[in-house]
Amino acid sequence: VGKFKGQTVSLWDLLCSQYISEQKRKELVKQYKCETLTIEQLITAVTAIIEDMELRTQALKVKGLRRDVSVSELFNAEIIDKTTLDNLRKGTLTVHKLTQMDHVKRYLDGTGCIAGVLLPAKKEKMSIYQ
Repeated sequence: VGKFKGQTVSLWDLLCSQYISEQKRKELVKQYKCETLTIEQLITAVTAIIEDMELRTQALKVKGLRRDVSVSELFNAEIIDKTTLDNLRKGTLTVHKLTQMDHVKRYLDGTGCIAGVLLPAKKEKMSIYQ
């Protein structure tokens, strides 16, 4: 699920991932140590938390150069950090403000032309888009 899709990872890696808050991790570990939560229940709880978080972030989409891009894809590509992702989930940061951030806008809209054609007769440069 999420950035771990298709990978074999330990339960501890999942517990220490960006999906589980420190407070929730301590709570789950405490329940496991007190034997109020079995290992199977712990795995189920962690998986449910990750799936829920992925569903919520998949719903937040921004317009990319070729297609809509989910906020979780931006996070998994390390274009946005965990703080930004959390602010989007809480609603303290809007998707519009996110798309206006320079470091995000560069990935969503591109960076302009990078190549062109030189017309020797006119000594004129033309972008590849012209």
